[in-house]
Amino acid sequence: MGLTGDLSKLKMGDLFQTLEGSRQVGVLKVWRQGESREVYFGPQGVSLLHLANLTTDRLADRFRNTGEITDEDVASAKRHAETHGSTFGQVLVQRNLVSAEEVERAVQEQAEELLYDMFGWSEGNFEFLDDRKPDGAELGPYP
Repeated sequence: MGLTGDLSKLKMGDLFQTLEGSRQVGVLKVWRQGESREVYFGPQGVSLLHLANLTTDRLADRFRNTGEITDEDVASAKRHAETHGSTFGQVLVQRNLVSAEEVERAVQEQAEELLYDMFGWSEGNFEFLDDRKPDGAELGPYP
């Protein structure tokens, strides 16, 4: 079931219900001015793709706002992640600033927030790609 359309004509909730209800497997691409997201519909449910691209700054803000890391920690961890090919979250864990469980929980919460936020989109476009399965890079690693 290839599907494309306009969110002003088909609301996000109806779109998700249609795809989930008919047990579709594939990737839903949704975009609006200046913002896009991809969601995988699979046998185990729905997953937001490209989390590593979406959440590094959000993850930094979350841990900074709770006082677990400082601005200096953020800058240093970002530099280290970029130069050593690791993720921001991995660096925080390696430096014992937060636990791996805290990173995983924070990323999960952020993914849920990003998904829920999409339900408020009343304008934009979408395309559902049948039977497309994400590769490992799209699913992870976490930021």
